[in-house]
Amino acid sequence: MRSRRLGESLIILQDLPAPAVEVAHSLCSQHLPGLIEAVPAFDQVGVYFDPDVFDAGLLDDNFSVGNVLPVKQNRFKIPILFDGLDIDRIRDLLRISAAEITSTITKTTFTVEAIGFCPGFPYLSGLPSELQGLTRLDSPRSAVPPGSLAIVGDQACIYPQATPGGWNIIGRTSMVICDPDQDFFPLTVGDTIQFVDASQNEIDQMEGQWIQSL
Repeated sequence: MRSRRLGESLIILQDLPAPAVEVAHSLCSQHLPGLIEAVPAFDQVGVYFDPDVFDAGLLDDNFSVGNVLPVKQNRFKIPILFDGLDIDRIRDLLRISAAEITSTITKTTFTVEAIGFCPGFPYLSGLPSELQGLTRLDSPRSAVPPGSLAIVGDQACIYPQATPGGWNIIGRTSMVICDPDQDFFPLTVGDTIQFVDASQNEIDQMEGQWIQSL
């Protein structure tokens, strides 16, 4: 495991001995003096600390995170209406039918690899190869509708709020992904998501409901 310091109060851990979420959990469980938070993202962990208290020398290349234990993963099923703003363009670019896009997505289990960009925004791995390779839009939208399921490169995401964005939108859910006003942030790194094909009527019935783990 390697450590790289960024500024006075952040160290990035790389070449991890276990999944990032497990390393972060192990660090937090040790209650190291001055440790504020360990944040997993993809294959790295950001360690935030109080520089007046924390011994940054602990996180050198020889530091051991101890016995890394598996972290409980929550599972979610989220209904999606596959009527995305970019579905026709995606179909033409990837030479795949709309029905195949839906089938491919709903057969896949996605994993939350990071939360960022805006509150509750999940970066998802697991995008099947048939849907990989799309680039961002040349001109990002000024406001992507909340609940939009979108893809780019080898990743997928759900926009939890109406924010600017340039990913390719394939569908949408009417359920609430997060609610900062209510401190509702159900998705964490390591959680898995399956998307379920839903009709317009089903989407209407679920309007405003919070997503729940299985």
